Amino acid sequence: MKYYLGIIEAQNGENRYNQTIKFRTSSEPYQYLNHVVKTWYHFGGTLVTEAGGIQEIDKETFDKITLISEI
Repeated sequence: MKYYLGIIEAQNGENRYNQTIKFRTSSEPYQYLNHVVKTWYHFGGTLVTEAGGIQEIDKETFDKITLISEI
C-alpha cells in the first residue's frame, strides 16, 4: 500500500479551484485519482474536472495530515 496527496482541478464556468485529497492505493495512483475525478459531482452549472498532480508520502505523514474536507 502506498500513500499519496492528489489534486483535483475543477472549473465551473469562470470559477477555477483545486481540491487536495489524500488517498492510499496499491494500484496505479493516477488510475485511482482519475476514478475519483469521474465520480465527482455537484449541484447545478457545468463542472469540468481533471486529475492534477500526485505526490507520494509516507504512512506517518499520511496519518498526521488532516485536510479541511475531513473536519
